[in-house]
Amino acid sequence: MLCRLFAFVSALLVYSTATAQIPNYLVFDKELSQSFGAENGITLHKFLYEKTDEFIPLRLNEENTFWKKSGGIGYRLLKASVLDLQVNWMFTVVQREAFGHGSRFREFGYSANYYNFYLIPPLGRGGSYAIEGTLAPNKMTTLPEISAMHFGGNEANLVLSDRLSSRAILEGDMHYQESILYLMTKNNLLFYLWNDRLLSDFVTLDGDVDSYILNLNRFYSNANGKEYSTDKLSLQSLVSLLNPMQIYSVVSLAKDYLLDGNARGKKIPSINFSKFNYLPSMGYNLTPFGSEFILTNYFFTDEQSLQVNLNYGDQTFFDFYSAGAKAFNLFPRQKLYVGAEMQIWSQPELQLEEWTLTQNEAQLGGLVRADVSYFPFKESKDFGLFAQVGYKTKGYVLGERLDEGLLLQFGISLKGK
Repeated sequence: MLCRLFAFVSALLVYSTATAQIPNYLVFDKELSQSFGAENGITLHKFLYEKTDEFIPLRLNEENTFWKKSGGIGYRLLKASVLDLQVNWMFTVVQREAFGHGSRFREFGYSANYYNFYLIPPLGRGGSYAIEGTLAPNKMTTLPEISAMHFGGNEANLVLSDRLSSRAILEGDMHYQESILYLMTKNNLLFYLWNDRLLSDFVTLDGDVDSYILNLNRFYSNANGKEYSTDKLSLQSLVSLLNPMQIYSVVSLAKDYLLDGNARGKKIPSINFSKFNYLPSMGYNLTPFGSEFILTNYFFTDEQSLQVNLNYGDQTFFDFYSAGAKAFNLFPRQKLYVGAEMQIWSQPELQLEEWTLTQNEAQLGGLVRADVSYFPFKESKDFGLFAQVGYKTKGYVLGERLDEGLLLQFGISLKGK
């Protein structure tokens, strides 16, 4: 009877009790990949906001009157405009340009890549760009590679936002700086699509999204008249707003940070069952074959989590699907942290060796990967060693190389909240 009562009460709870944490990583891989940028960026981002909290207060005094509360809100708005938003913007555009477009440039044989970044108003004019540099001799880029270079910046920010949400699920909340970075990176593609849609009547567009649409329509248009447009993609991208983490981030920024002056938001809402918590969310992405919708399902306890993704292509030109799962902290141990991932897909075969216009039959592919963090040092229990190894077949999966090959990263792991 008590067990049934406990299960019933647990199912009625609306907040998770997650207390575990994914380690922070300082990693290296030879490609300087999107994952390299995301993991190292998150670690540096955490270091900076923790040091900022030590030296710059969130509240100047007790905000126990209307005027003191108003002054506190104004102070935090000023701090956000000249510091918080600027810092998180730079993390967003560096990930976008250097480890998004840049990782694809390096993957396809371009050298001497060049990047530029500007602060946003009121400290700068905003914007950023990446230039691919020089293509290696006797090398040509195919249509899938060109498409990947176009959407690589948005893709890299989706990788970063995915890593942030995975961490927040296990930790149970987010620091307000993480909420800002999450909103910037998660909505980067949505922003570009809607910016192009709203400006298309006034200026001639030749940016990443416009080039992506132009190339796909030129080479894959078919007799049924279907094709992509900025209007179509921008409307599709709205599905990414069906995401509890987005709502949580906005509410925690407005209420917990701006109004109350707290560094961290309240517990992340979830659907609770007797054995685990559950949180679904929708996402959106561009691929070499067209756009895709992503349903992400988080299943988690206070120590472990499982992330299950179901991806569905919009079928304008091709039928393509994929599914995957990532497990975090598989075997909870003080000195050991183990994660694993598997992805499978059905998609047109990528043409990476030569440029042809043939539309190949659907190909099956997959990815398997495991990572281990080991903390062997008695004197420094929060410092450990990290290694990740895996293999993928030729095909597209978020944030990875298009061709088949070994997946390898190594570095150090850092515990601590």
